[in-house]
Amino acid sequence: AELAGDLDAAARVYETCALSDKRDPIAPYNLGNVRAQQGNFAEARTAYERALSRDPKFAEAHFNLAGVHEHEGRLDDAVTHLLRAAEIDPRYPEPLFNLAQLAMVQDHLNEAENYYRRFLRLADTGPLATKAEKALHLISLHKSA
Repeated sequence: AELAGDLDAAARVYETCALSDKRDPIAPYNLGNVRAQQGNFAEARTAYERALSRDPKFAEAHFNLAGVHEHEGRLDDAVTHLLRAAEIDPRYPEPLFNLAQLAMVQDHLNEAENYYRRFLRLADTGPLATKAEKALHLISLHKSA
């Protein structure tokens, strides 16, 4: 249903699965993804939190929950979950990129630089790598000014 674009049907399937197996973190995680796609961030947050209650080391759920917190303007909570995702899976580059972006927004340039460099050690190609390289260039220009 989700691949066909029927997000309501997909949500019903994931809700049923989440209720039928109270230990599986995947169904509430997928429900969170659907709810986020629908713009229902409160329900997405609840679903990701349910996934994490079932598997506290689910890095992707921490990452996606961070995105919900960021959308809601709760940057400290977003940072907490991004740090947790990066800690759980040190080879997962996207949390580092998002940590760098949040550090830039908060004008923490040294912190941003560190996260961008760590990100690039894991993912040195692609559109995010290009953005990270541009950001590092801007940081260096700012530091030399």
